[in-house]
Amino acid sequence: MINLFKSFLGLSPKQKSEDDTPGRTFKRILTGDYFGLRNPVATPDMIKKAKQDKIDKIKELGVKPMFLRYARKKKPGSDEETISAAHVVFQKEEYDDKLHMIHVTEISFIVSRDEFEEFEQMAGVKLKEDFKDLYEVEKAYEGEERRTKPRPSLLEDLEEV
Repeated sequence: MINLFKSFLGLSPKQKSEDDTPGRTFKRILTGDYFGLRNPVATPDMIKKAKQDKIDKIKELGVKPMFLRYARKKKPGSDEETISAAHVVFQKEEYDDKLHMIHVTEISFIVSRDEFEEFEQMAGVKLKEDFKDLYEVEKAYEGEERRTKPRPSLLEDLEEV
């Protein structure tokens, strides 16, 4: 009788709903902000070792090239922009059936323009082909900006080398 009244009023027993979207864990591997070293007292051997350590970590973890954002600077006296560096991001996503989670592993750092070719050779990637350029995504966005303060960026603080 009570169920009849509940069905008449549109009340039904609570149904259990399961969310199908998996949770995420995010693990960032800290290898330094730059591909080389920005230490003025660093020797060429120290710089070479630091670069090789980053490449070894990328290969060890099996992360893939994902995102890229170029730092662009305007030439004095003109509207033409030049690329001074690139912030590269390597990621790997692994799905865990037992926990119904996606585990994301990430390595990111800045590569200066002078090191583009060396980086491509050491990592076995192409900056223009293997990474998704986030500058193009941002440029295509025509919505209203909701941030009151600009997002801090490592690229904005990059000094000319």
